[in-house]
Amino acid sequence: MNLKSCFSRYSIKKVNHNKNKTPLNSTFYTKISIYFLLTSVCILLTVITSYTQLMFSDGNSARYMISALIQSEAAIFGIVITLSLVAVQQSANSFSPRVTEIFTNFKKNPDFYVLILIYLGGMLYSTLILKIIKDGLKDEIINLTLSEHVYTIGNIVSISFVETTHSFDIQMYIWSTFFLACFAFFALIIYIKRTMNLLNPLNIIEILSENITSENLAEYLVKSTGYKILLEPSRSKIITHIKYNIAMLSYLLGITNYGKKDEDPLLPLVDIIRGSLIRYDYETSTKALKTLEDKIVTLIKEENFDTLEYCKYAPKDVDYTKISVGATNFKEYQHYLIKKIYKNIFNHFERMGQLAINHRDYYSSMEIITVIEHLIKAILDKDNINNQVEATIQEGLFSLQGIGITASKQNMEYVVIEVWTLIQHFGKICASKKLNATALKTYDMVIKLRPNIVDSWIYKGEISILLGDRTKAMDSFEKANTIKKTSKAYYNLSKIYEKVGYDDKALDALAEAHFIDEDEEFEARYADMINNL
Repeated sequence: MNLKSCFSRYSIKKVNHNKNKTPLNSTFYTKISIYFLLTSVCILLTVITSYTQLMFSDGNSARYMISALIQSEAAIFGIVITLSLVAVQQSANSFSPRVTEIFTNFKKNPDFYVLILIYLGGMLYSTLILKIIKDGLKDEIINLTLSEHVYTIGNIVSISFVETTHSFDIQMYIWSTFFLACFAFFALIIYIKRTMNLLNPLNIIEILSENITSENLAEYLVKSTGYKILLEPSRSKIITHIKYNIAMLSYLLGITNYGKKDEDPLLPLVDIIRGSLIRYDYETSTKALKTLEDKIVTLIKEENFDTLEYCKYAPKDVDYTKISVGATNFKEYQHYLIKKIYKNIFNHFERMGQLAINHRDYYSSMEIITVIEHLIKAILDKDNINNQVEATIQEGLFSLQGIGITASKQNMEYVVIEVWTLIQHFGKICASKKLNATALKTYDMVIKLRPNIVDSWIYKGEISILLGDRTKAMDSFEKANTIKKTSKAYYNLSKIYEKVGYDDKALDALAEAHFIDEDEEFEARYADMINNL
């Protein structure tokens, strides 16, 4: 593949912008429209008051008023900027340094930049008007605008008419400075209200969650391969094409650091959850976990686990063996990215769960386990289960196992039992759906979590039966009986012995199962009798 073909064959088609509209975009346009509306009102009031000659101003009073407005605007502007920076610093310390993006991003927080523009523009404009106003403005204007018309009738009657007109322009400038200051004070009220809402942890979580999309997750992973596929079109098709070709050239020249760093859209929310877990802030961590769960479940439902929208405009004949592991063509490269996306997601949840366990936070760890459970269920509910789906399920189960192992080291037995039970549950579902590779991994996970528990080996035997491996099932049930003899293990052994033709062993196992049941029944009756005494 040469540079010429690279630059000529692949061009990015324009993506429909309506598809990319989000609640964040809608909020942005709503905020901007309010400022335009206020600007229109100020202009209208300026024209009306100037045209109607309401409250005519002289030079001294106008200069005094404008000077006072400039000083007050400058003082307020300095205070607002200082407090805004303090608020950003406090939010960064309380939640995550990545939260500062909310305050610095124009689309997420346009009020800050609009307020700066209004105050700086207002002060500069008022200073200019202050410069052009002269002393004795009122007397000068009246002298210039008075015109006298005298009419004489014969030699007896003399009638004079005085016509007065006021300077419209200079009065309009004065009124415009006044209404611009009013506009600045109204904008300040709007800014304070919206900033207070923005400092609410729940609102911060909602805004940060807007970045969690399939395209952003894929882009974060693609940059590590040294080849960046650009989806977002510019307003100019030529600029879009140039950006795309720069990415292609970077790949061909072996530049592996093309693109931005640290773009994982999950990290801001993950940081908030981790910080909340450390501070035992259950409300914030619960809300962030719920928001993260809803976003990822939505992605899973929309995902077909075969192709990525992000790769829609990628070249098909690139040597993908150089940029991914195990991918030899474009289709396999997409499969590779899909697996990496969900591996990254489950790794985050595993680390959060381990953090909660290390802080002995039982309730938060159970919440994280529940989120992982819901994600795996959403994946298992997909109609078409392919290799990518199965690999994603395995990543979810591995994250549960990691949490369970950490809980075992911290002697949090309730968490271990919950994880152990969930893995068994999902293992049986996978076996029923013929996901044999995943089902085989689940009994290894179960045994690793609780190796000296009879039920772990019985579960392995049951899964082996579902998968048709009688030899492994027989070994598992026999291992269970070496730990503790149970009727359940012997009943299963009797069925296996019967099917393989070991009739004597089948009868012995069945008899042993009956003896155990009778002993357990006798012990239960004896315990009831003692309790009734």
